Order: sequence, then structure tokens, then C-alpha cells
Amino acid sequence: MRPSIPSALFGLLSSTAVGALTREFPSGTSRALSFADVLRRAEQARAEVALPPLPLPHDDGALFYPSAYARPDGKGMRGYCNWIIPGKIMVGQYPGRTPESWGPTEEDANQHIASLVRDAGVTTFCCLQSEVPPQDDDKAWEKSDGEIYLSYPSRAQFPRSFSRYAPAAIRASPDGTTPTFLHAPTEDLSIPDSVSLLSLLSRLIEIVEKDHGAIYLHCWG
Repeated sequence: MRPSIPSALFGLLSSTAVGALTREFPSGTSRALSFADVLRRAEQARAEVALPPLPLPHDDGALFYPSAYARPDGKGMRGYCNWIIPGKIMVGQYPGRTPESWGPTEEDANQHIASLVRDAGVTTFCCLQSEVPPQDDDKAWEKSDGEIYLSYPSRAQFPRSFSRYAPAAIRASPDGTTPTFLHAPTEDLSIPDSVSLLSLLSRLIEIVEKDHGAIYLHCWG
């Protein structure tokens, strides 16, 4: 799940199904948060934050991020991620170790995470996976010793585990601040309902509006 179209996120804002989310206003009244509300906020955020024009789809250089690992099976290098809004929103694979045998080593993953935080300015990690618990759920991760294995029969094909990446991200933070970890679990090969999707998009726009660093949005691979 790695969108390659530069305008993927804000394109999503303009094409997602119309949904409803209860939203409280200062007056105490409430109404439905709709697609139009989210789109309007996205457009306002782009103007207020003065984001640069989105690169054309074929302008790979503007979207490239130099973080990759050598596949253990000898099939060359695999890139971790790419920008969709340079300097603001990046999409990529799970930044920690992953279950496939040809995936990154623990050292590869730690180097990637450090690069995201220190070089790309990532301050928010947003996980779309249902296979793992939230990164900030200490109890869930401690219960599994920091590793999540897939259940059988998937375990036979994917023998390794998902490693928790939050500790590495916190260690890499240059000023000692803890990154924000969002979790919007979506079952593999499915799509989120409109309420959940609008809620997530609204939260991501809020981060962009407040200029709280870059966002790393990821699923498994």
C-alpha cells in the first residue's frame, strides 16, 4: 500500500465517499462532519501553511527519499518510502522489522527510523495496520515481548515478526520529544468505513495545519 501519485492524500480528500462524524462545536450543538468539511479544511491548510505546488506524477526526483535496504535474498535494493507532499507527508512500508524472510534486518530498520526522524523531520507516525497494536500501547507490546507474529497459516509464509518501532523513533528524536503515534487499523485487502476515514483525514490535516513536522503514513509494505 504505497501510493505513487504525488497528490494521493489530498486527492483522497476530494474523492473519498461522503460520510458522517459527530462533531461538537463550542456552542454545544453538533452536526455531521462531511466530505465537504474535510476538503475545505485541506484547502485551507494548504493555503495557510503555504505548501509548495505538488510535483507532477512523473517528477520522481521530487518524491524520492534515499532510504533503502538490501534484500537478504540477493534481489537488489528495496526502497522504504517516498514523499507524496515533499517535506510534509510521506508514505511507505512498516518502518520496523517485518515478517517476510526477505525483509529488512533490525539494523536496517533502526537506521531507517533514525533517518525519518532526524533527516526527514518526521514527528508523526500513522499506522494503518490491523496486524499490530498501537505503537504507544505499552501493555500490548510488552505482552508479546515487543514482537508480533502472524498466526498460521500465514506464519509459514512469513516466519519473522513485526518489531515495535516506537522505542527507536523516541531514541532518534533529537530534542528528546516523543513522536506522535496514530493508529487507524484497516483489515488487509479492505477499505475503512467513511466515518473512520474522515476522522483520520481530519486528524492528519490538523497536524499539517499546526506545522508539527512531517507525517509518515504506512501499512505493511
